[in-house]
Amino acid sequence: MIFETQPLVSWPFFFVILSLLTVIGGTSLFFQWRKGAAPARLGLRFLFLFGFIACLSMAVLRPLRQVDTTGNQILVYEEGAEKPVIDFWKDSLGIKRAVSLSKFKTASGKVFLLGEWFTPQEIYPLRGYDFEWIQPEKQGAIRALSWKGYLRKGEVQRLSFEIFSESDEAQLEIAGANLEKQTLAKGWNAGLLEFYPSGLGKAEFPLVLDADSLATIRFFIGASLPKKYHFQLGFPSAESRTLSTWLQEKGETVTEEIKISRETVLQSGAADSLQILLIDPAQLDQKSIQDAMKTGKTALLVMNVGQAAETAQKLNRLFGTDFQVEQTGQSEDRILVNGVAAMPFVFQEKPGQKLLQDRSVAIQYAGSNPVAMSLVSASFPLARQGKTEIYESVWGELFGLLEPNEEQAWKMEAPLLSGISEEIQVFRADSLPDQLVWERDTLSLRKNAVNPHLATADLRVNESGWVNLDSAFSVAAYDREELPGLQTAALIREMKDDAAIKSDSESSSGSPISPWFWIIGMLLFLGLLWLEPKVDF
Repeated sequence: MIFETQPLVSWPFFFVILSLLTVIGGTSLFFQWRKGAAPARLGLRFLFLFGFIACLSMAVLRPLRQVDTTGNQILVYEEGAEKPVIDFWKDSLGIKRAVSLSKFKTASGKVFLLGEWFTPQEIYPLRGYDFEWIQPEKQGAIRALSWKGYLRKGEVQRLSFEIFSESDEAQLEIAGANLEKQTLAKGWNAGLLEFYPSGLGKAEFPLVLDADSLATIRFFIGASLPKKYHFQLGFPSAESRTLSTWLQEKGETVTEEIKISRETVLQSGAADSLQILLIDPAQLDQKSIQDAMKTGKTALLVMNVGQAAETAQKLNRLFGTDFQVEQTGQSEDRILVNGVAAMPFVFQEKPGQKLLQDRSVAIQYAGSNPVAMSLVSASFPLARQGKTEIYESVWGELFGLLEPNEEQAWKMEAPLLSGISEEIQVFRADSLPDQLVWERDTLSLRKNAVNPHLATADLRVNESGWVNLDSAFSVAAYDREELPGLQTAALIREMKDDAAIKSDSESSSGSPISPWFWIIGMLLFLGLLWLEPKVDF
């Protein structure tokens, strides 16, 4: 039989003591047998000795008795919780006991915490318990919400969410984001919203569910380096014209150069501009293209591809990339899920490459230059059909990966919750300071061992509202009134990380048998060993 123990001493020491007692007791019985002691008395002395050693072993090993904790489960709820909600969760979990958090003292079984609004002081009595938090299910309850705290101008904002809906037709939207409403199903819904915010500096967008504002999405939009998109093609096409128009409408600098003769020379942009070259495969033979790639400040996109395999091989030969394509078995263009038409080829997955659009676009760095090859044959119908969000997601994602690191950039996941630490990353191309001094505190930066221009710090703000970290970056801190569910989840996570929580094996193993049981047993058997020689029978 296998049982669990909590020994008072190490196993080697225990076995040494056990062996010594066995040898001493066995030697005594051996000499008594040599003196002609009766077999019945020897048997009794052996049983008494064995009982003493067994009780001593149990006292040292401290065996645990199994305890059924299912009947000891308790539901702890926040002050002001409604009785129907409490009764619902008691019935759902099969719990008989329920007390308010202010009256909770101790528990021997599983603890369930019901509620949404808690402070560190309120949940402190649960410290040391491996409890489970239950968030009330009501319209608009937020269980998870995250987005980018810092964006460069023109970069896509991605907001992931987990929100509860009481109906099958609830409409979730980001007001002012020019984004279609998303229909939620009844229950908890997880999803992703993507949009392109405009402007610079502090940005605020309400997150709305059926005309009710759930939260205000705040983030900072930083200025990006001026970029110059240059089209150099053998002939204009509907695809290139639509893309050029879209970039100009975004405020980007766009130039076009149609190849007429071999004497045509690629014009470089300003020294502080990024040159993004968009060419067709025929332009790869141009020396000007190859020279531009040698500068290390140019991104290349090959589009309007006719021969996929031949173009991939030429890119590999010229720039040291490793593009490999394979046919899909179709003879005609394939239509992707988003409606984009692509050639009947896909890129093979390779280390160091990023594949987009169902493996129809591949990106790889050639030194410091990103090189992209697109098998997309027609995305312009999306723009003509008014599906601008889908069109922007196709090209916005690609150009976002082709853009270089800024001279100064930040990275932080939002929301930043008041009183909760959040990691922030700082990138400086010139000199990276050891400390970041802001209006309320000083942050010590931890420099990255691999990238000398990157550092991280733990940002903690005990107030709410906008906080200016730098002239080029501000963060928004949220208190529990704005995001109570996220604040509670962060507090519980932080408390569990810091506290010494019992493991599952420890909590399910049971409780030690009272040591007095073994102590009385030892005294009883010692008394019998002392009394047995004095009794005649």
